[in-house]
Amino acid sequence: MTKLASCDEHVLSQESDEQLQVLRDENSLLFDQLELLQRDLVALLGDCDEASSSPSFGARGASDEKGDVLDRLLEAVAENIRCQSVVAAQEHLFFLRSRQAMENQLGKVLIDATTSIGALVSAPFLLWRAWRQSRNSSVPKVLGGKSFKKAVEAYELGGLAAVEALMSRVPLSFSTQANAWTAVARSQLEVDVKTVASLARRAYELEPLPFRQKWLAFRLYEAGEVLEAEALMTLLPKDMVLSESEDQQLLSLLNGAKQYRFEQARDVCESAWQ
Repeated sequence: MTKLASCDEHVLSQESDEQLQVLRDENSLLFDQLELLQRDLVALLGDCDEASSSPSFGARGASDEKGDVLDRLLEAVAENIRCQSVVAAQEHLFFLRSRQAMENQLGKVLIDATTSIGALVSAPFLLWRAWRQSRNSSVPKVLGGKSFKKAVEAYELGGLAAVEALMSRVPLSFSTQANAWTAVARSQLEVDVKTVASLARRAYELEPLPFRQKWLAFRLYEAGEVLEAEALMTLLPKDMVLSESEDQQLLSLLNGAKQYRFEQARDVCESAWQ
């Protein structure tokens, strides 16, 4: 079982590295394209200045060409913004998956055990706890069963600290902890979209699986974090199934992200030419 898990981690690492390299290469090409477009624009601006003082020059043609280059420049800058966001999300996703691997958890405990006598003495307990966290999928009564009622109540009474204190009473798998935070997030859907997004992020970072990634993306979109939402949706598996309502929400998300990226691109270009 350990060898199989190690093999899966190796494949995951290789796939993530390849995806990151593709994105970085694409980003590098975009930077080169931006430089060329900026040079073209500088040349065209000079041509337009000459056209204003030369009646024989086709001023309208130069103006049209300038507008075309400006449009291409905006598209390139907007695409560069998208690529940077996707690369950041991919790197973070790979980090989360690597951190949660059982081999990494056990390795960290054993390495820490060599640093002091106290760490060596506590190592068996930490190893046992890591094993329990990876195996235990049942929801203890302390959290209120499958509905996580007590976790929700704890949040309403004492916020994040109260839920964390409640969950620290017993060893919990990362999946169970993520489910608890999701239940708390759902209880706040009609209260504060930013709080819901923050809670959804906790669940995702504990268990970075596609369905949690999708749920976080939609919650981020509702909270106005459209770039990260777009990046997370971009990184979902190609065979990810969406409901009809989710398809509609995704369309709105992508349109909103595109508009935001072009607004950012305009700001970048205007600042560069001031």
